[in-house]
Amino acid sequence: MRQRKSLRFSKEYVHDILLGKKTSTIRLHTRLKKGDEVSITVNGKVVGAVKITNVEKKLLKDLTD
Repeated sequence: MRQRKSLRFSKEYVHDILLGKKTSTIRLHTRLKKGDEVSITVNGKVVGAVKITNVEKKLLKDLTD
């Protein structure tokens, strides 16, 4: 059986992720693609699962607040 991909987050983001307030993240490298189902982990514990709806590649200089 194939292991589900995961995204790790700090515990400070758990509440907002579970409420649907935090819906994006910036990663330097990722193998995730649209449609992937991933586990959300905090301190090694799975706290939820999400489906990736979009992946955008941006240059660091193009990021804004």
